[in-house]
Amino acid sequence: MAPSPVDLNEMAPWLHQYAKINNRDANYLWVGFSFGFKLEFQGSRTGRLAQNLRSATHQDTSGYVKQKRQKEVDIGRMAGPFKDTPLDNLQVSPIGLVPKKQPGYGQHLGGTAGTSHCSDNLSGCVNTLEQLGVPIAHDKTMGPTTKQTFLGLEIGTNAMQIRIPESKIKEATREIQDILSTGNIKVTKRALQSLIGKLYFMCRAIPMARAFSRRLIDLLSKGKQPFHHIRITSWVKEDLQM
Repeated sequence: MAPSPVDLNEMAPWLHQYAKINNRDANYLWVGFSFGFKLEFQGSRTGRLAQNLRSATHQDTSGYVKQKRQKEVDIGRMAGPFKDTPLDNLQVSPIGLVPKKQPGYGQHLGGTAGTSHCSDNLSGCVNTLEQLGVPIAHDKTMGPTTKQTFLGLEIGTNAMQIRIPESKIKEATREIQDILSTGNIKVTKRALQSLIGKLYFMCRAIPMARAFSRRLIDLLSKGKQPFHHIRITSWVKEDLQM
């Protein structure tokens, strides 16, 4: 629906050189950026409409959604809005918002922090993308660094470690203490699911910790609805105390 921001005149020399190595893929890219890429959709070609999720229609967030959508239209990434459906088989997906504790996820090229080599790599990559017309989120682009938060985990290249942010550790610890310190032997299924979710996120950095979450997961079958109460066994409490 909207034209590609990629400059084909700038890309042509690159694809010409690439065609000497892989002519099929070079032609695929040229045709795709020229006329659009096929989605390889399999299924009915009938249209579908959808209502946005409540997270996007709430009075506190609806203005943000309109602002972001208009920005995409202004820079040519999206077309519309349309009074009538522009295509008979148009597929409409709902918009939803998920709050983020981090302002965004950065992008960086590898290297040793502070070295001109790494800075040159980043600068060269950005310049090439800008020359080709590829949109760049400069507010999410980081310079050379040895520590970065990616998908919620802290990655340190000097120590070669993946760490769990302190805020996430405190959240999980607080929920565990709520179960252990009050003396309650029952918790709602919703509360149990919340704790399991936080613990399983930590397992991405500590894979061996999954063994201590197994009994918690087994308890979920004891409640059918999120508000149902589930009895915490002594075995589970011992796992949580660890």
